[in-house]
Amino acid sequence: MTENGKPDAAAPSLPAPSFHTDASASDRAAEEDDDAASFASSDLEAVVMTPAVDENTRALVDSLRERIRASGIQLSASERRWSDDACLSRFLRARRRHVGRAYRQWQETLLWRREFGVEEMMLRADLADVRHQSETGKMYVHGYDKYNRPLVIMTPRLQNTSERKTSQGQMRHLVYTLERAVAMMRPPVEKLCLIIDFQGYSLRNAPSLQVQRQTLKILQDHYPERLGMAICIDAPVLFWTFFQLIKPFIDKRTAAKIKFAERKAKPGTRTHMGTLLQAYVDGHVLPAGLGGKSSWRYSNQEYFARRIIPSYLCECLPADDGAAEDVDGSTDTFWDAECRA
Repeated sequence: MTENGKPDAAAPSLPAPSFHTDASASDRAAEEDDDAASFASSDLEAVVMTPAVDENTRALVDSLRERIRASGIQLSASERRWSDDACLSRFLRARRRHVGRAYRQWQETLLWRREFGVEEMMLRADLADVRHQSETGKMYVHGYDKYNRPLVIMTPRLQNTSERKTSQGQMRHLVYTLERAVAMMRPPVEKLCLIIDFQGYSLRNAPSLQVQRQTLKILQDHYPERLGMAICIDAPVLFWTFFQLIKPFIDKRTAAKIKFAERKAKPGTRTHMGTLLQAYVDGHVLPAGLGGKSSWRYSNQEYFARRIIPSYLCECLPADDGAAEDVDGSTDTFWDAECRA
C-alpha cells in the first residue's frame, strides 16, 4: 500500500492476523480465542481476487453466456461490457455454480439496473442528489486495505436526510458508493472492505427494517461476490435487534464475512477495534476516529471533484467530456487474464 492510500501494483500475500487472550480469562474469553483463530484462517481462505479459471469454470461461464444469448434479451454495448466473464463468474459462484439460478439472478440484476438507472446516474456530471446525501461524509470510498480492496466507510450517526422524504436518494447514494468502489478495484481484486462505525448510533439515525433489507438485497443480489468483509464497530443493542431480524435473509457465506468489534474490548483480541482493523488496514490509511494515523478528512467538494467511472462505461463518455482524463477505469478480468472482452 502506498502512502496516499492507493493500491500497490499487486495484492500482497499476507500472514494470518495474530490475536491473543489472557490465559486466566473467563470461558467467554477462551471462546473468543477459538473464534479468533477460525476468523483469521477463514478470512485468508476467502476469495479476495477473481479466482483462476479452470476448464469447468470456463464451461459454466460459456453455458451461462449461451443462455443469455438464447434469451433474446437485447443488450447495449455497455451492458455487454458489464456482463463480462468475470461478472458471470461471480453470479455463478453466488448461486453455487448453478447455471439456471445464476441466469435468473443476472437477469433480475439487469432489469434492476435499467429500472434504477445505474448507468445514467454514473454518467451524470452533477449528481446533485447524491452530493446532498454525501455532504456529511456518512458513507464514502477512500483508500485500500492490505489486500488492496477499496475501503467503504459508513458512519450512521452522520445521517443528514430523512428516510421518509429521501429514501430513494439514500438508495442512490448507496448504489453510487458501490459503483465507485467497483471502479476503484484493480483486477484481479474484485471485492471491497466495508467498515461501519456505530458510535453515536440511535433511533434518530437508525434506518428502518425495510431499508436495511433493501440495502442487503442490493448488495447480496445485485453485487454478488463483491463484499470481502464487513467490520462493525461498537454495534449497539438496537442494531443487534435489527441484525437478528434480517439475519434469516442473509446468505450464510455473506454472514460469515461480518465481524464485530468494540473500542473498549481488550487489546489483542479479535473483538478489539484497533487490533482487528490494523490487522487488515494500514494505520496511515485508517481515519484517526478509527484508531488510525491518517490526516485525511472527508470533503464533499474534494470527493466529487474527480469523476470516477466504472470501466464498462468509459466508452460512453463524449470525446469532448472535460472529465474524461480523470476517469478511473480498468478491465475486469479473470486471474489468468484469458477472458474474452
